[in-house]
Amino acid sequence: MSQLLIELRAGEGGRDAKLFCEELRGVVLALARHRGESTQEPPGQVDSRTLTIVVEGDPEGYEALAGVHRIQRIPKTDKNGRRHTSTATIAVL
Repeated sequence: MSQLLIELRAGEGGRDAKLFCEELRGVVLALARHRGESTQEPPGQVDSRTLTIVVEGDPEGYEALAGVHRIQRIPKTDKNGRRHTSTATIAVL
């Protein structure tokens, strides 16, 4: 078993990018739960646009999540129904 540090960082897209980053956090936590691995989120996150998760487990599988992710959607934050593009980055260390 290894200890992995997974950092999720909201990119371009304003508030929706932050929401997208939080959704990706749910994906990482669900993957760890499905694999039976323990997770820990350090208290006192420094930046509200950066989330960190520590996973005790096998790095295989998490490496596939690493990189820049992009989504195009009509976010909950837009009252006019316009489509937005938001990005988030996942780093696996």
